Amino acid sequence: MRRKAFSVVADIDPRRFDTMLARGQVPFRKKEEGWGEYSLDDAFRMRLMLDLIDNGGCEIGHAVGVISLALTTHWLQTYPLTRERPKEDTWVAGGSIAYGGSDEYTLSQEFLAGSLWGIPKLLQGIGENVAETTELLTKIEIIDGENGPDIRSVSIADPDYAVGRIIMANASLTARKVIKAAEALDIELTDGDFPKFPDDANALGSGVRASDGWQKYLKRITAD
Repeated sequence: MRRKAFSVVADIDPRRFDTMLARGQVPFRKKEEGWGEYSLDDAFRMRLMLDLIDNGGCEIGHAVGVISLALTTHWLQTYPLTRERPKEDTWVAGGSIAYGGSDEYTLSQEFLAGSLWGIPKLLQGIGENVAETTELLTKIEIIDGENGPDIRSVSIADPDYAVGRIIMANASLTARKVIKAAEALDIELTDGDFPKFPDDANALGSGVRASDGWQKYLKRITAD
């Protein structure tokens, strides 16, 4: 579709789109034929990015990261832009985890996708796995060394971390909106307009690992 139709389908003011395009602030790649033609998926990604940044959302770069890294088989088995109504909507999210080290909190940024109620648990699970497998949460102890006082890094027994902020958008709802807008413009949609993930035996691998982290977290905080 051309720029005018794209702006209608993505529900963006054409002048705003022109500005963002000139600044390289769009969540899709330039086509071989240039910037004159746009796909339904381009409109979907654009609208999804606007849902993340508008009305007090996140910064544009963060939203681009969410779309680039969350809409993958890293987290999902089915791409959200589909004709079929899903049994459960897919949400994308950018979240921060605050890790309390010895002196100050360190923030990490995570990009993920999943169900509405699953995302906070997945973030907490990521935090638990990071606390378990890295030296991010450590404290310094002074010990008696061979040549006098020495220091060593010790893992914190009770990790101090928490989900700080989550910016979320309903990708499935966005997909339904852009499809409806395209159909209202009598844009003929074919199967080629709906991206498909390749078969991936590792799909949801990270989601499973994050879920395992959530279970570890529950076990730790409920332990006697």
